[in-house]
Amino acid sequence: EIEMIADHIALLHKGSLLYEGKLNSIITSGEYIVHVNDTATTERVLNTEGIPYSIEKEGVFKIIINQYSVPSLTRILIK
Repeated sequence: EIEMIADHIALLHKGSLLYEGKLNSIITSGEYIVHVNDTATTERVLNTEGIPYSIEKEGVFKIIINQYSVPSLTRILIK
């Protein structure tokens, strides 16, 4: 929905600027940072699904997917 009203965005987290720039750049990058409560389970799910990732720190994954996989990834991780 945001794509319909904006072409530039700013992402904030607890008052800190995480990203500012073109919306298209963040959507097409294919890399997503995901914060989870259960690192071991998330790692097992990503391995089972064959989704490439790296663990940035406890509870923080960098997941590498294409933009068309975001809905699928969301469904996989919330099971």
